[in-house]
This record gives sequence, C-alpha cells and structure tokens, in this order.
Amino acid sequence: LNAIPDGRRGSPGDFLETQMQSDGKLLFTFWTTGGGGHVCRLHGLAVPTESGVFVFREAGSKCVFHLFAESDALRTEDVGEQCREESCGPRNVFGSMRWPLNQTLPLTDEIRPTW
Repeated sequence: LNAIPDGRRGSPGDFLETQMQSDGKLLFTFWTTGGGGHVCRLHGLAVPTESGVFVFREAGSKCVFHLFAESDALRTEDVGEQCREESCGPRNVFGSMRWPLNQTLPLTDEIRPTW
C-alpha cells in the first residue's frame, strides 16, 4: 500500500490533515473555502484497498472520497461529485486536489473537528 505520512498540508482556508491509525485506516480532515466563503468539509476514517487507495464512505450517504499517494503529492478525489452535494456550500467543490507531500506541517487539534 502507498504510505501517507501524518501531517497537515495546505493553508488556513484549504487544508488536509492525515493520521495513520494502528489498524491501517487513515483518519483525515479535509476543509476548503471557495467563492463567497462557501466551505466544503469532510472528516472520517478511510479504509485502505489493495490498490493503495484509501476510501471513505459514510453510512447512508452517496459520498465516496478517495485519498492516495503519488510520487510527490497526496491526491484527494470526490468520486461522482456526491460529496460536494452533501458537504459543500453552493459555490465550492471537492473535485480532485493535489497536496504536496514535502510540505507537511505539524498536526493541529483540527484532526478531530468540532463542527
């Protein structure tokens, strides 16, 4: 499986935090701010697959969110844009984003958000 290092990537308005758990699942918090201050946010445990992709599916939801490592970046994808429908303001999207692996910052308490 592709290793995803613990840490925070991004800026105050757009960030992704990841933390590997002892059972191999990936705890993550994703937050991005779009036009008019509209926010997309998602938090949970993603399960590893044999292909190296970590998959987050929330019970009772159509949202499928992928996280996976490339050679120099961590990529996130909203499969079918269902996460956007459920977790974003009207002027924002999850889409597909790249987060540089070499720009990791220390984790903050936001890995366990209170929203």
